[in-house]
Amino acid sequence: AVTASRGVAGFAMSCAVMLTAFQMYLHFTVYTNPIQQRYIIRILLMVPIYAIDSFMALLAFKYGTIIGLVRDTYEAYVIYMFFALLMNYLDGEDNVIHLWQTKTSGKMKHLFPFTCIIPPFNLNYTTLTVWKVCLVQYMILNPLLTLITIPLYFTGGYEEGSFSPGNSYVYFAMVRFVSVTLAFTSLVYFFFATKEFLAPHKPLAKFAAIKTV
Repeated sequence: AVTASRGVAGFAMSCAVMLTAFQMYLHFTVYTNPIQQRYIIRILLMVPIYAIDSFMALLAFKYGTIIGLVRDTYEAYVIYMFFALLMNYLDGEDNVIHLWQTKTSGKMKHLFPFTCIIPPFNLNYTTLTVWKVCLVQYMILNPLLTLITIPLYFTGGYEEGSFSPGNSYVYFAMVRFVSVTLAFTSLVYFFFATKEFLAPHKPLAKFAAIKTV
């Protein structure tokens, strides 16, 4: 069973790596928009990194928890890269603010169910800065937690899935949950605040693909 599972996983990993490599090759052969394509290639790397990470964790199951943390760290980077790509589609922060001021009412309702209890907020530099901070904190916090987790894991202070008060896993999981919630919520709010202007680039499918992975 172990041999069969490794064989299936190895085949799936190889397919994922080859398909992604081919798609990246196509970008490099038609390198007409370097800035946007660099963001896209960094996002595409998420697939082989996840595939290789999972395969390695299967081969070295004992260290699967540590290997998986590498994947989680890259996830934080990909989320910010996706935000940067959307921002580039819109020609930068100044143009986003200009579009909000000229093409919208300058206000946005909160998403359901918060729209029922919280009044609309202004779309301005302050709001955009808050969203960026929420994204950046996840990109910084996740790798930092990974670095702290490694020595704790080898000294018995971190056991994945353990909710014992004396185990650091439960506290790290809570911090990560809050951190990723802030990051994804900010990204979703930014998307809804700019979806009218992003429509030609069809970002919803891209966002769904990243979130699915």
